[in-house]
Amino acid sequence: EPLELESSSEILVEGDAVRLEQVLRNLLGNALKYSPNGGAVTVRLVPSPTQVALEVTDVGLGIPAEALSTLFERFSRVRGTEAERLGGLGLGLYVVNQIVRGHGGLVEVESKPDEGSTFRVRLPRAVSAQAGISPTKETAKLVGEMLNSS
Repeated sequence: EPLELESSSEILVEGDAVRLEQVLRNLLGNALKYSPNGGAVTVRLVPSPTQVALEVTDVGLGIPAEALSTLFERFSRVRGTEAERLGGLGLGLYVVNQIVRGHGGLVEVESKPDEGSTFRVRLPRAVSAQAGISPTKETAKLVGEMLNSS
């Protein structure tokens, strides 16, 4: 299986389920797109007392260090690499960053060329079950949909 979901428990975050699904779709889509030959992609939900980290890790092309500082800017593209050949407008990560920041969160990336990338989205945990949405259920559903469509 090219996609794997790791989560230890039911986790709730506050937010707009449609926008957060857009974040997940973008990160998963990028991980699959930039992982040649069906490379493994892992999605992890890591809870802490005040936040939840959603991590999407691939073993794909990776991103050069000099491109990381502008990665979340509008129309940002990694130039002169295999990634450039795969196309795109350079808006996806900009939109991801805007949505996550609008939810009081943060997006981080760790990457090495030819080894892959991990994108980590940190979001505040829900203060109550009524106020929260379950990224565990939504993520599992989306991973299932993406597996069935590939």
